[in-house]
Amino acid sequence: MQIKNFLYNIIYPYRFWYLLMLQAPVLASFFIPLNNYALKLLIDNISNYDYFDFSVVLYPFAIFCFACLANEVSWRIANFADYKSQPKVEATILKQAFDLVINKQFLYFQNHLSGKIASKIVGIQTNFVQIQDLFHFQIICLVLQIIISLIMLFFVHIKLAVLVLYQSQLIMRYLGKIFL
Repeated sequence: MQIKNFLYNIIYPYRFWYLLMLQAPVLASFFIPLNNYALKLLIDNISNYDYFDFSVVLYPFAIFCFACLANEVSWRIANFADYKSQPKVEATILKQAFDLVINKQFLYFQNHLSGKIASKIVGIQTNFVQIQDLFHFQIICLVLQIIISLIMLFFVHIKLAVLVLYQSQLIMRYLGKIFL
């Protein structure tokens, strides 16, 4: 049995909880670009008007409050889904892995130390949690933050966005030559 099929069979009953957990980094990736956009609007509105009125800061303040609220609500829902599913998933990983080992023949246990077997099973569970956290917090959130920031930069200043894309292409080529 491959590890991918093994983990898929364990995660499948909790797929809706995982969907709730994955919506948090998607919505959280909008927080920093929206926060920066609200700050830009606030500075533009204050610098363009001769008088200071509450209506000048109302729209940027509403964007900022919406971004904060959406960020908090999405992470709380994700934490609730994590609380509901993760202990069961981790326990099922351990149970099914130990069940696979227990059904081995006696000769298997003579050739493999029991401590090694137990540490490998716990290693599967630990690596699953680390990979999930890496995917959840690093890959999805940061990649979407970069994409959304570039899209918003196109709306704010298209020449600057093209310059950023050109510079990032040059940087990626340079890093590719260094590391490859």
